[in-house]
Amino acid sequence: MRVLEAPLEALTESDFTTSLERFAASRNNLEEEIDFLTDIEGDPDDINELREALVALDERIRATAERFEAWRAAEKKRDEERGAAN
Repeated sequence: MRVLEAPLEALTESDFTTSLERFAASRNNLEEEIDFLTDIEGDPDDINELREALVALDERIRATAERFEAWRAAEKKRDEERGAAN
């Protein structure tokens, strides 16, 4: 995942927002599938697999959000340094 692996200075705000939007869509899909399988009393193993996938996705969302905040702080610092240099 680019937003978690690339150096912060190589990323843009769009990289983060696009990733977070995709994660949100994936999360909604997983939740809907879990709800559907629960409603129809689907295979408990399938439901558990989906719940595990949801937990893993939540971890990626958390890590991406934390990295986004670090990127914002680095951008702010760079902007301040540029302003001080002028």
